[in-house]
Amino acid sequence: MSSKHLLKLEMVNWILINHSGQHFNFLQDGNTNFKNRTIFYHTLARLLFQEDNITKFQNFMQAFQQVCLNLGQQAHNLEAFRSDKRIENAIIGLFRDLMGIASATNSKRT
Repeated sequence: MSSKHLLKLEMVNWILINHSGQHFNFLQDGNTNFKNRTIFYHTLARLLFQEDNITKFQNFMQAFQQVCLNLGQQAHNLEAFRSDKRIENAIIGLFRDLMGIASATNSKRT
């Protein structure tokens, strides 16, 4: 099935909007399977980039903005920020997610 056909499916559009640990267990803070995160976001970004829709892209990126805001709120105590394994995993996960999105831009289409 081509990506343009996949974008017509309601479930695929739901995933593009609801791509967080709340809906996908392997994206939760305690999970350290970062390679799957990168592949997941690479795939979602490839689908997202099939359409030239800036609103859809902005909605997609809102989840990452929320993660950054949550991390920023926890940064008030620098020592705890450095030593908390959950925060470390959240930062690593965020950058692996963004790496997956960035790697999807490396094509003739984007």
